[in-house]
Amino acid sequence: MASIIETVSGKSYKIVLQESILDPLGMKKTGIDKHRSLLKNRAYGYFKSYGNYFNQDFGDMSAITGVGNMYSTVEDMFLLDQALYTEKLLPKKYVDLLFTKHISDPEYDGFYGYGWELIKKPIGNTSKTVETYGHSGSMQGFTALFTRIPSSNSSLYFLIIRDVLSLLQ
Repeated sequence: MASIIETVSGKSYKIVLQESILDPLGMKKTGIDKHRSLLKNRAYGYFKSYGNYFNQDFGDMSAITGVGNMYSTVEDMFLLDQALYTEKLLPKKYVDLLFTKHISDPEYDGFYGYGWELIKKPIGNTSKTVETYGHSGSMQGFTALFTRIPSSNSSLYFLIIRDVLSLLQ
């Protein structure tokens, strides 16, 4: 996707992202990660080996632009989420396409839209369900989950340092 954006726009993916999404939404703590850059308040992942915890080495993700080489905060993710209920980024007809069920995913008993997992999830221990739109990912030492609940204009963000709960025990 990043390559298509660069080809069509004639600009780098980073600049298009900055000009088209991050700046208009005021997402000041989100960007393309550079392997050697110092980022204030950067979280560091951990891994467990033979009963001990160690700092996870950061892999240089800059070679795979558009896939796993970004950083953000929960606050900035909220700005993105709320913009998707408006036409700040895209006209409504295109936002609707993002969340249209295009491909069935029997493994998760759901569907894929354009970049989103569309799944009905149970509400507690009841037989009721709620439609959710989400996306998740992980890399060395980290896991992230972004789930939207459009019926209530609410969302959940989990930006997890792997094994951090074990560290706190």
